[in-house]
This record gives sequence, C-alpha cells and structure tokens, in this order.
Amino acid sequence: MDMLSQPSINHLPIELLSSILVLWSVVDEDAPWMASCVCHEWRRIVLACPMAWSNVSLILKGPHEPTLEDRAWCIEEEDVEAALSPRDKRRPLDLWFARSCNADLALTILVEQTHPHIEFRIEECIRILECHVNRLRFFSLQVESVYLAESLFSILPRMDLHTLELCIQETSLPRSFRGTHLSAEGYSVPTLWDSVCGARHIEVHGCTPPQRRPEEASKTLALQVTATLVSPRQLASLLADHHNLTLLDVSDIETISGEDAPDGTVALPSL
Repeated sequence: MDMLSQPSINHLPIELLSSILVLWSVVDEDAPWMASCVCHEWRRIVLACPMAWSNVSLILKGPHEPTLEDRAWCIEEEDVEAALSPRDKRRPLDLWFARSCNADLALTILVEQTHPHIEFRIEECIRILECHVNRLRFFSLQVESVYLAESLFSILPRMDLHTLELCIQETSLPRSFRGTHLSAEGYSVPTLWDSVCGARHIEVHGCTPPQRRPEEASKTLALQVTATLVSPRQLASLLADHHNLTLLDVSDIETISGEDAPDGTVALPSL
C-alpha cells in the first residue's frame, strides 16, 4: 500500500482528536505541551481545546547540581533532538491556566524535596492560583511531611472541591525526624479545612483528616484513609462525622495503644 494512502491520525475528525488529547492529558501532565509541538495542525487543535489544559501539574524539585550529562546544562551535538524535547520542562503556570480558559481545573502539587527556596516558589504559584481558584474541582497535594502540608494548607486560597487527595510520604525523611510531631490524636493536618470546603471525595495517605463542621462532613460521599497512625476515638469520630458515606476504604491503619475503645457504635446507613 502506498504510504500516502495509509490511514493517518490527522484524518480523524477534529472532535475525536480533541477527545484523544484530553484523555492523554489526564494520564500525562506533559501531554498538551508535547501535542503542541507535533505539527501546526495539532498545535491549532490543542490550543483550541481548553479541557486538554485543565489537568495542571506543579512539580517542585529540590536543588539540582548540573553535570556534564545534564542536557539542561550542556547539549551534546548528537543529543540535540532529545534536548529539545518538551517533556520534563518547567511550565509557566499562568500560561497553563490561561489556555484552560473557563474549564474546571484539576491541580496536582508534588513537592519532591523540601529546600530553603521552596516557600518562594510556592508563594509565587499561590498568587497565580488565586485568580483561578473558583474553577478548581480536583486538588492533589503530595509532600514529605505533615509539617509542610500544614503550612501549605494555611496559606492556600479557599477551594470548593469535588475531590481532595493528600499524600504524606515521610519515608524520605531521616528516621530520627519521623513521628516527632505525633500527637495523642495521631498524624493530622489541623489546617486542612482552612482552605478546603465541599470535597465529596477525600483520599488521604499517611495522615488523618482533622475534625470538621458537621454540615461540611455530611457532603462527603467517599472517604479513603490509608497508611497512618490514629487513635480509636479519632477514627470513630471521623466516621461519625462522615455519616453519609457511600464508599469507605480504611486500610493499613495503626491504632495508638493505651487508649480505651470509644463507647457505642458508628452507623453508616448508606454503605
């Protein structure tokens, strides 16, 4: 068969190609940026598709010393094509939000390593986010300590979310530091609800949601709590607050010893 007569993805209807780009952006934060570099036609289509830009990922890495093998610092002639790849480049957050137009937003913030200058980078991002926070429906925060999560939620703007994901990965911390902030109630982020409201779907890993107002807790329909240390009373209180749950996943939980079990039972009639 003649190469020119073979089917091409560019022969697809624009609506179908746009849908493909949107699905790609869900699983790959670099998708819209890479699509815009394929050809003029793809760039035109992806720039006209706000949903393809609605999954925003902010990855804050620790300080990095460039080496001779680091293409961001030194480009070898035979590696020019790889060096010009749009993948893994720092994205202008304001441009990302602008290209999403009025689409609902999903924002993921991943702090890979805490370092002295991280707070300035975060403050810069929050200033940009404040102009678009009313469109935010999904928010995911992945950090290495409860301390950092608590600090971030205390300065984040108020977010009316559909889904909240919070992941504390303390395995990257020195062993002597882990657990030094453990209270009688277990691992918790007291400032969590200072900036989050709504949140019908909540997933937390490595910590426990603090107590919230009953009218807010009743809106949550799905709750997942994994890999944390919690007191029996706090766990019972957490479940009692979220009495309208239709989906519950509590796994890999350690309870704090030395505390009596709470009195009574917790009823979750919708489960």
